[in-house]
Amino acid sequence: MRIQNVESPKFAGYDARPLKGFYMGSNTHNIAMEMQKIGKREGFKVFSKLTNGTFATCEEMNPKRMIYSYDDLWAQDIWTFLPQKLITKAGQKDARPICNHFNLQLDDDKKHLSGGNMFIINMGDKDQIFVGEDELDKFSLQEIKERYDSDFVHVLPQMDYHLDLFIRPLDEKRVLVADDSYSMRILEKGREEFKQYIKNNWLERSTVAKIILRKFEETIADFQKQIDLNKLAQTEDVVKKLKMSGITPIRVPGRIYNTNYFDGYGTFLTHKCNYINANVLKNNDGDIVYITNKSDIDDSLMLNSFIAGNFKFRFQDEFVKSLSPFVKPEKVYFINGDNGYISTSMLPELQGGIHCACTEIPLKTGEIYE
Repeated sequence: MRIQNVESPKFAGYDARPLKGFYMGSNTHNIAMEMQKIGKREGFKVFSKLTNGTFATCEEMNPKRMIYSYDDLWAQDIWTFLPQKLITKAGQKDARPICNHFNLQLDDDKKHLSGGNMFIINMGDKDQIFVGEDELDKFSLQEIKERYDSDFVHVLPQMDYHLDLFIRPLDEKRVLVADDSYSMRILEKGREEFKQYIKNNWLERSTVAKIILRKFEETIADFQKQIDLNKLAQTEDVVKKLKMSGITPIRVPGRIYNTNYFDGYGTFLTHKCNYINANVLKNNDGDIVYITNKSDIDDSLMLNSFIAGNFKFRFQDEFVKSLSPFVKPEKVYFINGDNGYISTSMLPELQGGIHCACTEIPLKTGEIYE
């Protein structure tokens, strides 16, 4: 398969567009290999580093020689690939070898804007930067404009630690926004549908049915508690700013989380479910491909038990339905890694998902990638 940059011969931001591929610093729990399987189907490559310091695509690698370090996991925050240069923090040991491999200029500095808290979006004639407001503690707007070659920087409120945990650009100035009230409505819908299901099937007195119903009630009550505790910016704050910037916000049931407060550090969210943290690109047929994180939310509701076998509601499916006007259901992928690593550890413990583990490699001007 091959990707052709048929829409525009120039770099057009990190919203949905053709890509050369992704760089992943680590194959922890085989998530890089899982990405590569999707790439083989959708026409993109996944590059990573071997233990001898060289670089290759995952399909060319012997898994025994791949890097499995947690220190190299957060590629999105460490590296930003532009068509002609690599932006990173000063002192990164792999910076020069990556530049040599991809024929890029190196732009490193003591200060570094984490890729997860920044998106470059195609807004017509000029690429524009969307950045989380926390970055203004380190950078002036002028510094961001100069380093990322953009005349426009839009600052968004922090609904979470990084932007990629609550927004996801698509194309045509459309951006997905996690809407917690939407997620709550979906959970309540599932509860009511399950009540009707067990009533119609004479299962109301079943012990397992009662347990599942209790799981719904507990999940709904707990998530409402977490929403009430959350003192970070809210969906309406972000939607308002996006509209002011000429963006069409699209609300989706993108996350379910726990709210944590650490004295002196503020509020931090850990995720039971985050579908907004995703890699997005266009394949060689022009279809949007959406690659996000598996969640154990449906398992926690016991929806895969025998009593719910014919009950059709799944939270994951409801998210796919919310995307269906923009992304074909068969082009939505959920990555989990070996032993459910993303759903059981990466999201709930490390505050990150698949987008955090990948950084986009754009096509250069006029480039066709085989």
